[in-house]
Amino acid sequence: MPIKTVYVFTFCTMFQFIISNIYHFVIYHATEPKNTKNTFFFLCFKNKKLSLQKQYFLIMKTRLLSLLLTIMAASMTVNAYDFMKNGVCYNINSDSTTVTVTYQNSSSPRYTDLSGAITIPAQVTYGSKTYTVNRIGSTAFAGCTGLTSVTMPNTITVINGYAFSGCSGLTGELTIPNKVTDIGDYAFYGCSSLTQVTIPSSVKAIEYYAFNFCTNLKRVNITDLAAWCNIDFNGTASNPLQQDLYLNGTKVTNLVIPSSVTIIKKYAFHAFKSLQQVTIPSSVTEIGYEAFYYCTGLTSVVLPNTAILIGGEAFSACSSLATLSFPSSMFSIGSNAFAGTAWYNNQPDGVVYAGNVAYKYKGTMPQGTSITLKNGCLGIAGSAFYGCGNMTSITIPNTVKIISYEAFCDCSGLTSITIPNSVTSIGNSAFYHCNSLSSINFSNSSSLKEIGQLVFSRCCFTSITIPKSVTHIGLWAFDACNDLTQVNITDLTAWCNIDFEGSNSNPLAKANNLYVNGNKVTNLVIPNSVTTINNYAFNGCSMNSVTIPSTVTSIGDNAFRNCSQLSSVLIPNSVTSIGSSAFAGCSGMTSVTIPGSMTYIQGNAFSNCSSLSSVVTKIVTPENVNYANASSQFNGIPEVSTLYVPVGTTDKYQLDKYNGKTNPWLAFGEVQKLVDGDINLDGVVTSTDVTVIYNYLLDGNNEHVATCDVNGDGNITAADVTAIYNMLLGGN
Repeated sequence: MPIKTVYVFTFCTMFQFIISNIYHFVIYHATEPKNTKNTFFFLCFKNKKLSLQKQYFLIMKTRLLSLLLTIMAASMTVNAYDFMKNGVCYNINSDSTTVTVTYQNSSSPRYTDLSGAITIPAQVTYGSKTYTVNRIGSTAFAGCTGLTSVTMPNTITVINGYAFSGCSGLTGELTIPNKVTDIGDYAFYGCSSLTQVTIPSSVKAIEYYAFNFCTNLKRVNITDLAAWCNIDFNGTASNPLQQDLYLNGTKVTNLVIPSSVTIIKKYAFHAFKSLQQVTIPSSVTEIGYEAFYYCTGLTSVVLPNTAILIGGEAFSACSSLATLSFPSSMFSIGSNAFAGTAWYNNQPDGVVYAGNVAYKYKGTMPQGTSITLKNGCLGIAGSAFYGCGNMTSITIPNTVKIISYEAFCDCSGLTSITIPNSVTSIGNSAFYHCNSLSSINFSNSSSLKEIGQLVFSRCCFTSITIPKSVTHIGLWAFDACNDLTQVNITDLTAWCNIDFEGSNSNPLAKANNLYVNGNKVTNLVIPNSVTTINNYAFNGCSMNSVTIPSTVTSIGDNAFRNCSQLSSVLIPNSVTSIGSSAFAGCSGMTSVTIPGSMTYIQGNAFSNCSSLSSVVTKIVTPENVNYANASSQFNGIPEVSTLYVPVGTTDKYQLDKYNGKTNPWLAFGEVQKLVDGDINLDGVVTSTDVTVIYNYLLDGNNEHVATCDVNGDGNITAADVTAIYNMLLGGN
């Protein structure tokens, strides 16, 4: 049975070299022992002079070992496949009922003698068992230039990446089996002799460069136009369509999209050069990125009233496209959607509108230009004013819904902008590098929900107001806003619920100072309406203290990271989860109380809290807590810090490992028993502890705030005083 042999000549040759040198070394030093005293082999031959008989024996022994290693090199193999049948290799899949077609050789060409036409069977028998062939594996036939045609069975469901890459001898028509759902990246890359391909309606995704450099591929055959519109093409060269499309054997020049289609996905008709007209039904609401890019024969398009989203470069490079009809309801157009069309080239200089969308500024903009968008404008297209450095101001009407990707990117002369109430979304990089933009205005009744990635990166404003309607802020939205010192909000609950993608999504990371309704926050009180403090919510905030109510159940990743002035934190019993780096870098924090309700503490939760002197934990079974990235929770805390633990749990907190993972509590230099009601941590409950709470209630003394919440409700009130009195009077 032929199998692919993986020779380990490098490994074995190295050993042969070592053995050979041992032989020469030993023979030489057997007669010259004076040079061995500083060598490894001196241990073996110290004070011994080998006889000729022993020398001969050693020579034979080393030669036999060398021969053995040579035999190992010739026979040592690793199976890259399980069996070969009729010249094709297979691997048995984990379900033990199906097989994947695989390669023979570890490098290209993947088969040594494969040439001509091959037929892959639907089933193959190995030993006493018959398997169904359901997959063409990665690089299975890569580089097999002698392969002229391949017939695949309808049992195949996936053609993996690089499966036929570089098979330049594949000629004529390629038929994809009618159960295939996925065609992997580079699957037919460089199959330069293919002239046509049939894609079945079963295909859902075609990955990157799957048909790149198929330079003679002129015809694509399909049977279901709706299915074709729904394929996820992951890149221009994933779509085999370069010239002609045939639907059920008929060449398509006037394309009628079926009424069952709601989205024409990206790249769907990319480079369909023979297309002349397209009819898009009212069912379609979105046309994807580059959906009709480089359809050079296309002359006219009527967009339905339902089409509200047109992707970037959707009709770009359609050089014959002179007639476009835009629906009045359309409000979102991506960058360069109509670049290079006859329609755009025929437009006069100035702001070009595509229906009610400000599509592009055409021509050279004069210095000091002020622009007022027309009434009824619904959107600003991607890159509409990109690089318009001579624009100093723009008035946006209160009808605009979307400011798209890079709409005002690099508008270096723009000094202020007012975002009207109607805007719901600001796309990625919309105001990126507007380095003179010193004022951004939102109203209290703003409808803005999403601020995309890099939106205000590299702007120079000193303060920003985030409307309470905002629910998402993208990565780096405020990156390099080095002049920012103040963030204004009106609703703390809404702020806690914002989905910040990263640290520079939150302007607080730069500004540090948070203002709620005009008042600077120093002692933060989270509202009772909050149940989750989201990731990065107060990252970098300059607050001194925080009160977390008993309604909160989780504290997100980086929620209070780098709050360097925060001195202590009282976490209520309701909290069960503390996220990664939630309090990391809180260098002013001296104490924290962790409730017994805790079930999950992620890595670096309190790392680099360099002033942390005491941590009170009320967790009775620390071994049952889920510690993600165990051992890092308290990285960088002082070695002299003290951990106060419930009575009877000291041994648990000093175990080396929990469920095979390092115990994070070992970071503490000292472990002491915690007595309920012992506010000042002197080991006993006395009237002094009552005084400590009174002092806190009177003047906000924070020295022992971490232990003042006796009843664990998240607040320090007279109820905690009562709780201690009851302990003193009743002994409980």
